[in-house]
Amino acid sequence: MSDPLIVHWPKGIAARGEVRGQYVHVVDLAPTILDALALQPPQLLNGVAQRPLEGVSFAHTFADGATPTNKHVQYYEMIGSRALWADGWKAVVEQPQGGPLTEALLAQQRWELYHVAEDFSECEDLARRIRTSSPS
Repeated sequence: MSDPLIVHWPKGIAARGEVRGQYVHVVDLAPTILDALALQPPQLLNGVAQRPLEGVSFAHTFADGATPTNKHVQYYEMIGSRALWADGWKAVVEQPQGGPLTEALLAQQRWELYHVAEDFSECEDLARRIRTSSPS
């Protein structure tokens, strides 16, 4: 599943109305803003050491819509649903909502696999094709 992101910065982005297809995750927003403003994240904040930022800047895509992403791997999870995106491939398992997350429920989950570089809309679950074509 993909969610749209609109980046508007008239003084910093010459392109107008162009669409980008590089993979970006929400954790990439702060590194991108800092990169675009040529700022470094603080090492300390109110005397507390800060963890390094997660994510990768996508500011390089502002000038060139054809440039490849600098991101190669992204893992994310929410309420038992998990996914791993890696270089144009996405493995995902969805957690049905409602009820507690148990080991038995986790064991019943089936991973899906998509080659999102070629199947952007995630229509063809390659894992399902493998499961249904393999002898049991």
